[in-house]
Amino acid sequence: MKKIFSIVLLISILLLSGCSSKENTDWIYFNNKYYDLESQDNNSKLYRAEDDSTIEIVLSESSRNKFKMIVSKQEYYEIEKDRNAIKVKFPNGDEATVHESGISANANMELTAKTDKILKDIYTTFSTSNNKNRNEDSISIFWVPFLIIAGLINIIAPQLSFHLSKGWMFKSAEPSELYLGVTRLIGIGLIIFSVIIIITSF
Repeated sequence: MKKIFSIVLLISILLLSGCSSKENTDWIYFNNKYYDLESQDNNSKLYRAEDDSTIEIVLSESSRNKFKMIVSKQEYYEIEKDRNAIKVKFPNGDEATVHESGISANANMELTAKTDKILKDIYTTFSTSNNKNRNEDSISIFWVPFLIIAGLINIIAPQLSFHLSKGWMFKSAEPSELYLGVTRLIGIGLIIFSVIIIITSF
């Protein structure tokens, strides 16, 4: 029994440390690359990809909803966000607005697969809804260690699960074989559910 609890404790510590690192990770995805936060100050953040390309996001002095996104010190995107949309001005002067329902562009702009991808990546980075989803992911993964602990107890020691939930109410009570089998199945289900949460969160 001590070995079981030692394993459970080790797994929970590892998972909790993983959750913490996930919450503190700051990155963006743009044009098929992941950029990790390298440095920041009150008005700007600098991100760097594995190929050493960079993205700098600079907050406008006139409004906290306006930004400049500088890609590899060459391409300048002007971004303005509100509650429901993200307005983007491209380096060549073209302008487009991204909503949850789609993209609208000015009359002179031709929407290609590349510009469509860029606009969607910018929307994902700057939209309030995306930040909300990341927070929800962090909250979901927070419960994974507890689900795995419960799952392991149900699989390895279903009798313990019985005594913790119901057995303490009765004297000399023992669970049936059916109860033990169902408890193990529930434990397997909890482990599978935890794995799904982990996979979808990373």
